[in-house]
Amino acid sequence: RQKLVNNGRNLYMSTLCYPTHLFESIIDIIAGIEFLAYAGIQSVGFVGHSFGGAVVIETAAVVPNIIRTLALSTQKYDAVYAVSHLRQYCSILLIHGTDDDDMLWQAVHLVSQKANNPKQIILYEEAKLGLEEAGEQVHQVIYQWLVEHH
Repeated sequence: RQKLVNNGRNLYMSTLCYPTHLFESIIDIIAGIEFLAYAGIQSVGFVGHSFGGAVVIETAAVVPNIIRTLALSTQKYDAVYAVSHLRQYCSILLIHGTDDDDMLWQAVHLVSQKANNPKQIILYEEAKLGLEEAGEQVHQVIYQWLVEHH
């Protein structure tokens, strides 16, 4: 777990224990949410990339009460279906590179169509799925989104 910022709010980064197993990854996040709730934290925001994007959307659909915002680049999996089950005021920022597999970044468009507001989609030209080509911009955009919507 790494602390990202502290501007009156604590934002932390964590990784999944099972980075290729959807169900186990959702259970990991639910365990983390239960820990945070026990510690008195009443709202969280998640950042997920690729498979992790699908994981955080699925988790937010299953455990909606504490999750306030999502920022992600996602694979399709069941994310398109699950995003329509997010609670009304769970914001979502969708980020993806366009210089990669068309099916992957088009999945982001499908997720965006099903997501409730507030939502925003940002596509980085000449960036691949890993978004390394736009790394600093992505970091700043996600940070700002979390601060504004958390």
